[in-house]
Amino acid sequence: MIWALLAFLGIPIWFLAVILIAVFRNRRKVLARPDIFRFVEMTDDGWSRSAGVARWVSDVLIVHKGPALVGTDAEQVVSVEVRGDVDTPIKKLDGDAVEMEWEFAESGSRRVAVNRSDLTTATR
Repeated sequence: MIWALLAFLGIPIWFLAVILIAVFRNRRKVLARPDIFRFVEMTDDGWSRSAGVARWVSDVLIVHKGPALVGTDAEQVVSVEVRGDVDTPIKKLDGDAVEMEWEFAESGSRRVAVNRSDLTTATR
């Protein structure tokens, strides 16, 4: 039904297919980098349902956003503290997770969880 509506509006299906291919190709390219790690942020209601993707450049944390991971946020990190194991399993992370706290220079601190296998990458 949505394809018929888009065709009616004059948007060709091949154009949508090209955009989807570009989105998935860029996402795969970003996730294939060896310095990328996934994290889940702690919210007021518990662990977030969506996982983030980030990497370090010196002491700056680059967080990739969006379905194609094209958008980025960069924040300087003052300190990284490993707090210990996470008691509850987190769906977006594989296996056992470790809780960390990132303290940013301008925006306070955030509690996150990362895979134990990504712990060395996530702590710089």
